[in-house]
Amino acid sequence: MLIRIDNYYDFTQGISSNLSNVGQGPSVQPSNPVPEPLTILGSLAAGSFGVALRRKYNKQQQKRLQKSRKTTQIE
Repeated sequence: MLIRIDNYYDFTQGISSNLSNVGQGPSVQPSNPVPEPLTILGSLAAGSFGVALRRKYNKQQQKRLQKSRKTTQIE
């Protein structure tokens, strides 16, 4: 038979206390800190390198475009 307490049923009635007291759960040891600053700096360096290459490529494209426009105007 279940006993009703505060609109909930007490399902622990009839269970011995050593079964309901399971003790402490497993403990987790903290791992070593992740070297985040180096990762961030590496990402910034790679991004800066990519931006520099893109600017260089765009300048070369503009020079080629200007040369092709000059040659078409002369002809």
